[in-house]
Amino acid sequence: MDSLELLAHSIRLRIVHAMGGGRLLTTAQLCARIPEASKATVYRHIELLVGGRLSRPRPGRPGG
Repeated sequence: MDSLELLAHSIRLRIVHAMGGGRLLTTAQLCARIPEASKATVYRHIELLVGGRLSRPRPGRPGG
C-alpha cells in the first residue's frame, strides 16, 4: 500500500495527525483521542502505518 492509500483512511490520518510534531503517544493515548475506534482497530492501523514507514515504534518498546 502506498502512502496516499495509507492516509486515505480517516483513522490512519487521525493517528498521523495526533503524532505530528514528533509527539510520542501510546496506543492507549491514541485510543482516547479516537474513541470511536476499538483498541484492536487502532493497533491494526498502527501496524499498517509502521509497515508503510509512515510511523515507527518507540525505541525500547516491542517492535522498536
